[in-house]
Amino acid sequence: ELLPRALYWFRWGAAWTWVTGVLLLVFAAGLFAHGIHEFQEAGLLFTLQEHVWDINHILSDASPLGQILKTLVGYNANPSLEEVIGYVAYWAFVLVGLRWVVDRRIARLEAVAA
Repeated sequence: ELLPRALYWFRWGAAWTWVTGVLLLVFAAGLFAHGIHEFQEAGLLFTLQEHVWDINHILSDASPLGQILKTLVGYNANPSLEEVIGYVAYWAFVLVGLRWVVDRRIARLEAVAA
């Protein structure tokens, strides 16, 4: 009897929105890093260091799991320095932007309550 009551009060819509939002951010981060890689291959973006690390012996891009990860999240077993910087900068931008949005929403709610 306890479990159905807990499931009744669980906000499935909010959980679904949160999960899909996080998945979209992860997909976008991979797409951004892969875009940097493609611009470097085309010669439109400079390359300071071609390979920061190489973990092909652990999980290769050519393996089935590596191909799935590459397709979904932009996995690269040997990324360039610019790809790594781009990936980290993307997440920094997203987290700072998310913090800014949350702070604005809290300030708006506090202004309405006052």
